[in-house]
Amino acid sequence: MNYWNNLDVRERWLVGTALGLVLMLAVVFLLVRPIMENKTKAERAQVNAQSDLALIQKHKGLLSGKSTGSGTLKMDRNSLFQTAQANSLEMTRLNPEADGAMKVWFEESSSQQVYKFIVDTTSKYAATVSSAQFTRKKDGKVSVVLTFRPS
Repeated sequence: MNYWNNLDVRERWLVGTALGLVLMLAVVFLLVRPIMENKTKAERAQVNAQSDLALIQKHKGLLSGKSTGSGTLKMDRNSLFQTAQANSLEMTRLNPEADGAMKVWFEESSSQQVYKFIVDTTSKYAATVSSAQFTRKKDGKVSVVLTFRPS
């Protein structure tokens, strides 16, 4: 306080104004800006979630395992690779199981492309989705593990 009392009126005004500006900038950069950025991220996430929900509701029969595949062709490794390629998906892993099922992994994919892959596969080949695990990444992409069983 002794420092403040030793200043002239003009110096007090300058120091007070500088402190006010620093405080205002701190509020803007530490409070207002992060809140606005989080709001934008939340709005983007909400739009993505709503589109995913609409796709899931539209094709919930395919994902429930209750519907049978309407296709007549036999599903094999090559057919899954070709369908993934046709949907611009990069399959990271494919694991055939003992009962004829095929487990498929996709990383960093668009959820719309994955749903289209599911629809194309179950409508073209005699296969159903017996399990599906979707994990959303921070950038909006998804990692997916699907298990197709022959119908």
